[in-house]
Amino acid sequence: MIVSERGYVRSVPAILWPAVALAALVLALLAIGVWEGSMRRHGLKAGDLDDGDSHWVVERRKVDSGPRDQIVLIGDSRILFDSNLDEWQRLTGRRPIQLAMEGTNGAPVLENLANDEHFAGLAVVGMAPTSYFRDAAGLHDKALAYLRDESPSQRLGHLIDLQLQTVFAFLDHDYALFPLIERHHYRERTGYDAGSAPYFDVWKLRETGPARQYRMWSRLITDPYLQEHGRLAWHDFDGKVFEDAQIAKVIAKSKGWVAKIRGRGGEVAFLRPPSSGRVIVNEDRRVGRVRTWDPLLRATGSYGFHFRDDPVTAAMQCPEWSHLTASDAAMFTRIYVAALKAHVPWLEIHAASGAPHEHPDRG
Repeated sequence: MIVSERGYVRSVPAILWPAVALAALVLALLAIGVWEGSMRRHGLKAGDLDDGDSHWVVERRKVDSGPRDQIVLIGDSRILFDSNLDEWQRLTGRRPIQLAMEGTNGAPVLENLANDEHFAGLAVVGMAPTSYFRDAAGLHDKALAYLRDESPSQRLGHLIDLQLQTVFAFLDHDYALFPLIERHHYRERTGYDAGSAPYFDVWKLRETGPARQYRMWSRLITDPYLQEHGRLAWHDFDGKVFEDAQIAKVIAKSKGWVAKIRGRGGEVAFLRPPSSGRVIVNEDRRVGRVRTWDPLLRATGSYGFHFRDDPVTAAMQCPEWSHLTASDAAMFTRIYVAALKAHVPWLEIHAASGAPHEHPDRG
């Protein structure tokens, strides 16, 4: 019996509480097992890690805790999906730090590195041109602030979450229960508006390994429904052509950031990964190469690898118009790293001894 402060009397049932606790535990484990099995049948895997600001700052801190001449990849999701870190290490003896972010402009990170006196390495700046030449940072605009403000409890929570995700596949945030409910295209729901309704949000596009190694989710390649849904994200096909003044402003800022990094003995190179379908048509119309890419390289005096300059990469197709499959990403990495080694003296000077110097096999 329990008596409250106000005199209310509550009777505690005379039951076997250890048995109740055991039954509750068994039911919970059964429910977790059923949900885990269901998610694995959907193609999810344990060890496929989430990604976010906490994951990004772990990699960003490696820049300042390691040697000054590190190689860093920055930009939006294309260099994130389309770069294979194992291939980088095999070809150069150096494993880059992956600092690119989905849906996020690489320019603020380039500025951050330019203002970091410790960094005197190579920054490879990947770009989707509609992202790099805009003002808005994008989806992860708070990442740099999180680098400064992350609390001890947030760090601990991140470490615990990583450990759990190596065991359970159902912890994938893209397939959590409530997002699945919100995104379901119920027949009775009408008035869907691309860009606002959850159904048109980006669903699962990738698998993520340690150190933020992205690769396209295999189901996106083999499942026509998911592939078509992945294209729903790229709906801004009626946007205005970028103004000359905006392009000139971004190029001028980039020139200053590159000069700062070079002043400390570092280097900057640019990378334009493939896009296809309606996405590349939109990019050519709004931020064409002759107005953006070519003037950027001239102004900064930098080497840049554009996918259209190589017959193999020019022929690559993106299943959802913006990112390469894992196998194509490995090949793309081999080709662009070989080009960087041939045209960026910094990379050859700082390559680890014993790294292969021959032209990589493109197959």
